[in-house]
Amino acid sequence: MDFIAEVITCIKDKDKKVVSGDPEKIKKIYDTWVFSRDITSTNPNWQLVNILT
Repeated sequence: MDFIAEVITCIKDKDKKVVSGDPEKIKKIYDTWVFSRDITSTNPNWQLVNILT
């Protein structure tokens, strides 16, 4: 399953001054989640087996 997220990463100090990152810059994050399931099992749940970034 592919996920695409747009995130803003910014850390501010107690005075709200930016100490890391950029509050105006949007980053796109691309992840692929790989799931697996034993098809011979009666358990219908899938398990996350890998995340590719």
